[in-house]
Amino acid sequence: MGLEDFKRRATLLSTQLNDNFSVCYTVNGLNLIRELQDRDVDISTGFIDMWAEAYIDASGRKNTVNAGSTTALFSTDHYGIGVSALSTDYNSLYDPNVMQNPTWIADFNDSTAAVEVVTAGTKSTSIGYFFGSTKSVLDVRWRVRTDSVSAVNMTSGSLAIDTYNGSSWDAYGFVGSHGTTQLWNATGTTAIGTSCSGVRLALNTIAPGTSVNHLYWSLEYTTTTAGSDGTVWHDIPTGTLGSTVSSAIGVPLLETWEDGANIEYKLQNVSEDSGWLNCMRTAPEISDFTAFTSEPTRVLVKITAATGSPAAGVPTIKGFSLLSK
Repeated sequence: MGLEDFKRRATLLSTQLNDNFSVCYTVNGLNLIRELQDRDVDISTGFIDMWAEAYIDASGRKNTVNAGSTTALFSTDHYGIGVSALSTDYNSLYDPNVMQNPTWIADFNDSTAAVEVVTAGTKSTSIGYFFGSTKSVLDVRWRVRTDSVSAVNMTSGSLAIDTYNGSSWDAYGFVGSHGTTQLWNATGTTAIGTSCSGVRLALNTIAPGTSVNHLYWSLEYTTTTAGSDGTVWHDIPTGTLGSTVSSAIGVPLLETWEDGANIEYKLQNVSEDSGWLNCMRTAPEISDFTAFTSEPTRVLVKITAATGSPAAGVPTIKGFSLLSK
């Protein structure tokens, strides 16, 4: 869409005007997100300002992201979509005589992590997944820890991620190192961005103490499937959005994009819902909805992958801004 050059006494079409206003609001919203990427700024109360959030971390610069209710996946400085590994996705990668509760490997929960009993002089068991088919893996999230009663003497070594090509394992790279310690706790997310038929994590060069020791494992991977989506949930501070809002324009700062993907958003409070509103039809647009009777308390942003064969990890957004009236 080009900017319209309105001539004197020309007929002004509402669609043209709205499109031009949308361009102005979009640029302002993107610039507000960019400011928040760089530093914290004040957002005015009194319902006269745009609201925005920049995903400098999982909570956002303004700490509005409700991580417990967010289903989109955070990585480094953006949110995107993906599907966490299910317990049915793995097989044959652990020794059931060594690994206790192996089905708990994939829930990334310390209290239900799989446990490996490691005796003196042995190495840890590699854990991971065979997918059975090639998948575009985005991130591998891992956690290894010892409990407070373990006397694990870990000599120089490292955590390593391997990928499976369908017939053999290939070393992807090291993701963490460890030294001699009595109590070890390591966690992280490693973006590998490759297509493979499996992924595993190994703790190499471990020299346990003289007693029996316990290693607690968690491992997950994420991947993109056609039409999959994830939602970023924002809790909005009181006084930010008016109590009778009936129109809005939402602006995402896109990091990656492809045709067929989509970004939508909605406003909610405990009893009212604007419904999903478009912001990526051709460009962010002004949307109307039934007027609220009390102030919206949350904004949900839905990120949806393209249908067919979507690119791995696409789309991703680095922030979101909103103007409502």
